[in-house]
Amino acid sequence: PKFKKAMDSYEKFFNKYIKFMEKYQKSPTDTDLLTDYADYMSQHSDTMAKMEQLENDNLNSAEISYYAKVTARIMEKLAKVAQ
Repeated sequence: PKFKKAMDSYEKFFNKYIKFMEKYQKSPTDTDLLTDYADYMSQHSDTMAKMEQLENDNLNSAEISYYAKVTARIMEKLAKVAQ
């Protein structure tokens, strides 16, 4: 449960970030987005630090599978927003 909660939080962060990037693409001159970007970068640092802690744990096969699925979903969404 701890691992799944952490992965769900990880995906939730990226979902918010992707929505931000979509907003930015529609309005790249919106200066209000600069503040939002700074907040996301801070959240990104925190999120990645938590993920590093999880990666140091011995993951079982179910956890590895869930990690792969969540990561694949995030990468697919990031690829779409990068187009």
